Amino acid sequence: EKNNAPTIKTYNKLNTIDSLVVTPYFITNHYTINRIIKRCYEGIDSFKVLICYSGNAIIHYNNSNVSIQQSECILIPACIENISIEPTTTTSLLEVYI
Repeated sequence: EKNNAPTIKTYNKLNTIDSLVVTPYFITNHYTINRIIKRCYEGIDSFKVLICYSGNAIIHYNNSNVSIQQSECILIPACIENISIEPTTTTSLLEVYI
């Protein structure tokens, strides 16, 4: 019998992407950053949701950008494979995708 219980972890490392929940249905990552990080979504054929729960940042993608701040979320379409996240202060984000 397959166990579908989620794997839940907690971390608090700065500028490190930490997997909080990994299930067959979705993945939730956490990161707290104070410098630019790059995310590569090649091979992930679904949209991504970024939820900012502390701080603010600028998301750079395909020669464009969008700002995100505390209590906001953005939807990243599946067709965007690479982004850079530039925090303007120390920023904490959740990233969810299927």
